Amino acid sequence: RVLVDDNRGVAEPIDETETVAPYSPNTRRGGYKSGPGLVVRGTHALTLERPSTAAAIARPLADRLYAAPVLAFAWGRGAPGGEAGGAALMSGGAVGSGAARGGVAAGGVPAGGAVGGVPATDHATGASGAVSLAPASLPAAAAPDSGGALATPLPPNVQLMTLAPRADGTVLLRLTHQFGLGEGGPLSAPVNVDLSTLFRPAALRIKHATEVSLTANQDKASILRRRERALAWPGAESAEPHPWRSAVFNYSVSPLVLLGPMEIKTFVLEV
Repeated sequence: RVLVDDNRGVAEPIDETETVAPYSPNTRRGGYKSGPGLVVRGTHALTLERPSTAAAIARPLADRLYAAPVLAFAWGRGAPGGEAGGAALMSGGAVGSGAARGGVAAGGVPAGGAVGGVPATDHATGASGAVSLAPASLPAAAAPDSGGALATPLPPNVQLMTLAPRADGTVLLRLTHQFGLGEGGPLSAPVNVDLSTLFRPAALRIKHATEVSLTANQDKASILRRRERALAWPGAESAEPHPWRSAVFNYSVSPLVLLGPMEIKTFVLEV
């Protein structure tokens, strides 16, 4: 907290308190502040690793800390004899790091209780919730499905960043490579992910997939065409891009997605 104006441009002390009165045009120094100062708490994790192996520890650890699964509990009728029993619901959390990789965080029973559902998580925007991609008309006494949504574990350097339903009935998927060039040894190498075998059919059946921009407002093929035209201009950069930057994805030809270091790829799934 700074109790006097440091004359750095905001024309008021940087005094963050729990209560701030509305700003008034007649108040030269801004809103009146009262109450105790704000306290920010966080978790710091310290690892002691050699530079050659530090990224392999720090990046997955950061994901586990930032996007840890959130547990909630609700009463259900799944216990033997029809007695009420507790059922764990899981929502949010990044899929692809540590304990969450290929486990229940990728497809435990989401809020709403639909068996075979998948948590709808968007770490690009920070939004998370629950989406049921399987029929919801199940008996109330149905046992929770703890098999997970992923049919096969993700590669150790890949994270499922976004899995969210869209208004038109499609599903938005983002996959990200967690490591940069040269920072994680083999973990920094490009990697393939097979979309056709990634999810269990009971959780998500992919009929077709189209690669789009990060914001999902245009298809990747049109972006590559414009990039090629731009490179033809005099004075344009002549350096060849990394092969994964110009890789063309066609689900009908091959469901393999090539991810390069620190690359995020976005897909619209028809299910």
